[in-house]
Amino acid sequence: MADYYAQLWLFFVIVFGVVLLPGLDMAYVLGSALSGGRTAGLTAVSGIVAGGVCLVTVTTLGIGVLVKTIPGAFNVLLLAGALYIAWIGVTILRSESRFGAGAACSPLC
Repeated sequence: MADYYAQLWLFFVIVFGVVLLPGLDMAYVLGSALSGGRTAGLTAVSGIVAGGVCLVTVTTLGIGVLVKTIPGAFNVLLLAGALYIAWIGVTILRSESRFGAGAACSPLC
C-alpha cells in the first residue's frame, strides 16, 4: 500500500509541473491571438478544448484497452499521428505566412 501512495505522490508532482509550465497549447493560443486578434485566439482555444473532449471520449470508450489487447494497433495509431503532424508541417511550409524578420506585421504594429 505504501508503494501506491509513493506513485500517487509522483503523479501529483508531475501533474503540478504540467499545469504550472505553459506548453505548446499556450504558445499556439498566444501566437494566434497576436497574429489574428481576439477572434483567432478564441478559435484556437476552442480547437484545443475540442481536442481535449475528443481525448476524453476516446479514453472513455476504452481505446487504451484495445491498444493494449492488440499491440499492432498502437503502431497504427503512432503512424497516423506522425503522418498528421507531417501534414501540418507541410501545410505550414506551403502557406503564405512566414516566421521571421520578413514576416508581415500584425494589426498591433
